[in-house]
Amino acid sequence: MAVINHSKREINAKIVLYGPPDSGKGSLFRFVHRRIKPSLCSPLKTMVTGGDTLLFFDYTPFESSSLDGYRVCFHLYTLTGQVDNPGTWKMLLKGVDGIALITGSPLAPTTFTPLLNNLRAMLGSYGKNTANLPMVVLSDHEDEPPTMLDLLAPELTGIPVFSNSADSQEGAVSALADLLRQVMASLRTLHGAQQQTQLDTDSTPAVENAAITLDEATTPTPANASPDTILEPGILTTLRIPVMITVDGNEQRYTLSATLKLEAEDGN
Repeated sequence: MAVINHSKREINAKIVLYGPPDSGKGSLFRFVHRRIKPSLCSPLKTMVTGGDTLLFFDYTPFESSSLDGYRVCFHLYTLTGQVDNPGTWKMLLKGVDGIALITGSPLAPTTFTPLLNNLRAMLGSYGKNTANLPMVVLSDHEDEPPTMLDLLAPELTGIPVFSNSADSQEGAVSALADLLRQVMASLRTLHGAQQQTQLDTDSTPAVENAAITLDEATTPTPANASPDTILEPGILTTLRIPVMITVDGNEQRYTLSATLKLEAEDGN
């Protein structure tokens, strides 16, 4: 998911171009990079990881680089050629915010279904799925029936399909623009929620944050202490009590630490 750094006022989002071998991911990725103004993106970089070739660059679109005063940066990645280690794709999809799915052929059950199933499995390992992730599809077919994607993957109904013919790669530029719009919309929702959470936290006095009601917390036997812990006079004893606090409907674990010292009253 997107990383929001409130201290630096930055939002970083991850975009992955995913597709089978020989689908033209590398040439398409390079084409898109060439079409972006050099002042808005970093140089295209190549790195070999696990025997597979990774391409990546950063992109800060001028038109949408500011979100409530936060600088937005997109980090784009893809793997080229024959990926020998499927785990490399899985690693690359960790924390992804948007996917450009390149079919490498016309949409058909024999080719698209296995491709999508692999993507579903890898995203599922991170608790994500294709139904709620910003996505576009790039197909090699010039006149792909608009209902074909709905038939092959009902959860992708409404996902835009762009042509990525061998004669022209202009569809990739349009697809990327659409994908970035989707991700920006998702970021606005996420950013707004985090801003509200930060506002609620910052505006709540510390004494109120420390208050715990019986409905919100439990106090089991103190950790590192038995129920019959004996406090010896003049000896500091630390009790650690695990508690469960509900904040905005989410349960969080805390440890309440208290250092006690038993002192005799004057005259005793």
